[in-house]
Amino acid sequence: ALVGNRQLELASEKIDAAFTLGQAIQNNRVSAQATALKGEVSVFRGELDESMQSLNEALVVFTELGEWQHIAATNLTMAGVLARLGKLDDALTKVESARQAFQSSGNRLAEGRTWGQEGAMRARAGNSIEGKRYFERALELFREVGDQRSVAICLGDLASTNSNIGNLTEAARL
Repeated sequence: ALVGNRQLELASEKIDAAFTLGQAIQNNRVSAQATALKGEVSVFRGELDESMQSLNEALVVFTELGEWQHIAATNLTMAGVLARLGKLDDALTKVESARQAFQSSGNRLAEGRTWGQEGAMRARAGNSIEGKRYFERALELFREVGDQRSVAICLGDLASTNSNIGNLTEAARL
């Protein structure tokens, strides 16, 4: 919540405290979660290289622990960073990895987020038609699980994408 509200300094303090606690009680999962959160805060600060370093460190520990949900979530965060760094192919590989994990576990909401994120990446890379297909799949999943906030965001993404490809009637309908 602190990161979302852009209270980054306070978030960093809390994350550092969590990391220290994880180290003190010798709980690698807690320390890795704090490290991953540090990577997310770095994204908000525009420190993308630092973000990747923290996320990679967390990913190693999550992999050692077999924490598939954390592995998938970290891969999804890394995908966004890689896309911002202009490494679209690497980003798409991370998204696909996350999607497979969420599909295997039946986490339809998280799976929907992978489709939406990939749609955004493809649209930003200049392939709005392909991006639209990914947004449509995300919308199906968000409706299936009843997440109205995600439905609304995805409808906005679809409207924007339709506008970009010149399909103004469809964009206005959304």
